[in-house]
Amino acid sequence: MDVGCSHDMRPHADDSNLLDIKLVALGGARRLWLGFENTKAKDYNDYIHVFEDELHAVLGVPVGTLVNTGRTSAEPVTITVAKPSGFDFQKCSFVLGAMFKDDQRGVYENDYYVIHIAQKGQDPHGIVIPGKWQWPKEQVCIKDAYPEFVTWANDRTKAQDWYKHPVAEKVITLK
Repeated sequence: MDVGCSHDMRPHADDSNLLDIKLVALGGARRLWLGFENTKAKDYNDYIHVFEDELHAVLGVPVGTLVNTGRTSAEPVTITVAKPSGFDFQKCSFVLGAMFKDDQRGVYENDYYVIHIAQKGQDPHGIVIPGKWQWPKEQVCIKDAYPEFVTWANDRTKAQDWYKHPVAEKVITLK
């Protein structure tokens, strides 16, 4: 799949009804958007979008640019938004949306597709990390960057702090 997004999310320090979301890194050749989960969504507009603009535009780079993954750098962008009703950190409550490539538009029911958080038994499409983290460099598998990830993925009661133990040369560190 040629999409990806890294963001840092946490409760707002002064108001538990708000979330601070920092867009940090992007990959992917497609136009991307970040929204809150809506199980009743039938259309792109049924999601509450975190950023009003396409994610590459938010970071000030052209679509298809790999940002803060070892190639192009950009300053992270932080936004504070109202926490939607029913938002749950444990379930993430986010979806990453990607527009189909131009030659595929109109072939499908919608011009976008949504990448949901994985269910039990599936490889993760998104992971909620409680705090700061260093994401793997471009084309480095999370299993290589974080050796304890597999233990946690197989049994979430084990290696719960896997994200605190990266292999230094395999991850990106922002200043």
